[in-house]
Amino acid sequence: MATGVDRFPSAWLADNPFDTYLIPGIILALVVGGSAAAASVLMIKRHRRGPLLSALSGAILIGWIVGEILLLEQPAEPTRTEVAFLVIGAALLILGLAHGGRSRPT
Repeated sequence: MATGVDRFPSAWLADNPFDTYLIPGIILALVVGGSAAAASVLMIKRHRRGPLLSALSGAILIGWIVGEILLLEQPAEPTRTEVAFLVIGAALLILGLAHGGRSRPT
């Protein structure tokens, strides 16, 4: 997204704080992707903070998708991809919170 490989329409950026997709792409990679990657590593290692970070990464993903839907001038209805990522974010959030007290430290 930051490099323009995906070629999102620049018209989608109308009336929002960004002129290009560079900053949103960096945020997507570092914050959304980084939190999910860190949560994955902690969950694989069965670290006691893994479920909490998983829940946090789910909340971040939900926030990203909601922001995308609200900020971008795109089709009126959320796309199937956006709906799928909202469901994935909700699953990470719910499962992370549900298992937060059950993990064992390593």
